[in-house]
Amino acid sequence: GNMIKEIAMKDIAERKKAYIDLEIQDLKGVISALNETLPGLTYEIVSEHKIRILDDSIMPQEITKLLFNREIDILSIVRGSETLEDYFKRVTGGEGIA
Repeated sequence: GNMIKEIAMKDIAERKKAYIDLEIQDLKGVISALNETLPGLTYEIVSEHKIRILDDSIMPQEITKLLFNREIDILSIVRGSETLEDYFKRVTGGEGIA
């Protein structure tokens, strides 16, 4: 194989991306609320009922308050960070090892 990048574990830990996973019923309502209230917020749609917010400057409480005020139900909200496997997939473009 080819070496893509050499990096120390300490550096990987510092580069791990924090996120908030939000499970909801009303995807369109959540997207509208986020875009109107928090322009420039980085997020990705994971599925019909799940959004991953990739901006670690926002707290889960802010998201909860915003959606509560708009009467949008939240099924779950979880703060997490990228695993070593996630980092590997991101660096390799999702290819993994063949």
